[in-house]
Amino acid sequence: MSWNLFATWEGLGLAALAVAAAYVVRGALGFASNLVAVALLVLWQPLAAVVPVIILADLCGSIILGAYDFREVRWPELAYLAPALLVGIGLGARLLSAVPTAHLVPWLGLLVVVYTVWAAFVHTDRLPSLPSWMGAPLGLLAGFLGSVYGTGGPPIVAYFHLRRLEKRAFRATFQFIGLIFSSVTSALYVHLGLIHLASALTALSLVPAVAAGLWLGNRLHFRLNLRSFEYATLALLGVLGLKMMWPW
Repeated sequence: MSWNLFATWEGLGLAALAVAAAYVVRGALGFASNLVAVALLVLWQPLAAVVPVIILADLCGSIILGAYDFREVRWPELAYLAPALLVGIGLGARLLSAVPTAHLVPWLGLLVVVYTVWAAFVHTDRLPSLPSWMGAPLGLLAGFLGSVYGTGGPPIVAYFHLRRLEKRAFRATFQFIGLIFSSVTSALYVHLGLIHLASALTALSLVPAVAAGLWLGNRLHFRLNLRSFEYATLALLGVLGLKMMWPW
């Protein structure tokens, strides 16, 4: 087996561009890196190769951003969310190890499309705030989706929006959840044989793309109209989701 799961240097270069773009979004908005990276990479790579690499790359990104924003983490928000997330991770990893991943890609497309429609058209400021115990079912869902698809952010994003976290606290708390998710999922994937030396080396080669994307995204975070940037990201995700559901 080649050390590079994306087969060629050209494939690795394209993967680096996709990952850098995804982490520009993460640095600017505080979330959606895995969603963007996985949605781009599965256009030409199997889900089984993409998810472990992105989980490992995300571990590096979460460490970098988590250290930057650590003081802004809202610890009480993790009381229900974090334990449920761990249960969901275990359930999702078992499914990923048991089901042919080609059968899972159209459902990933549906998840992406549903999320883009929700994020674009639902005004969370007009919805009632959620009680903290709702972190349990949403954390369970996030852990399951993240473990299967490498992208469990949407339920957590919805939860934090409806908990009325301000921008900096939102980003910081999401990074810490990302760190928990990536650490636990990576360890579980190793145990289940879903991560091996080739996936680790491929992820390591993408770390410079992660760092470059985060650097640029963090600069954009303070300079851009973030709502406009978010809409542009959602438009891209909507197209990618439809592509996964109905290949053309």
